Amino acid sequence: MRISTSSIYDANVSMLNQQQAKLMHTQQQLATGRRMLTPADDPAASARALEVIQSDATNTQYATNRYAARHSSSLSESILQNVTILLQDVRTTAVQAGSGVMTFSDKQTLATDLSHRLEELQALANSTDGIGNYLYSGYQGRTQPFSGNGGAVQYDGDDGQRMIQVSSSRQLAGTDSGADIFMRIKNGNGTFIVQPDP
Repeated sequence: MRISTSSIYDANVSMLNQQQAKLMHTQQQLATGRRMLTPADDPAASARALEVIQSDATNTQYATNRYAARHSSSLSESILQNVTILLQDVRTTAVQAGSGVMTFSDKQTLATDLSHRLEELQALANSTDGIGNYLYSGYQGRTQPFSGNGGAVQYDGDDGQRMIQVSSSRQLAGTDSGADIFMRIKNGNGTFIVQPDP
């Protein structure tokens, strides 16, 4: 059997083209610093790489969620510390108002001061997280939780507690219900009456 010169030439050209394609593929691998340029290079390793990329994205999201939960908790703690200080000041003012040496005008001044304290308390209860979501409105983050004036305050949120997924098996509370914190006071009924005794 005779092999023609053109067949040998065609086989050599085909072999050179294949080697050129392999060289180009290797150069692309070196340029990008990646062993797999397409899933066809190694299907099993590509599937594992995709799993790693997805796991990394999930862990990054969990880290972001943990930061958000920590930020929300520290913000809420700071607000509640301010509420505690405010209520201690109100208590001091109320005790001071019971003094028998105060005039009617002095008591009127204290009543005005207490009215302003109530407005301040309402402003603290309507605090947001910095992006416009109210901290104490339950699931209704865009609804202002407390409204009203003149001593009558109404809660417009719900009893929900927004949870943040911080790992595959754990959630942390991102917010609390304002009704639980400000309205359902165990030793009281949540209503403040600020007016002088006639």
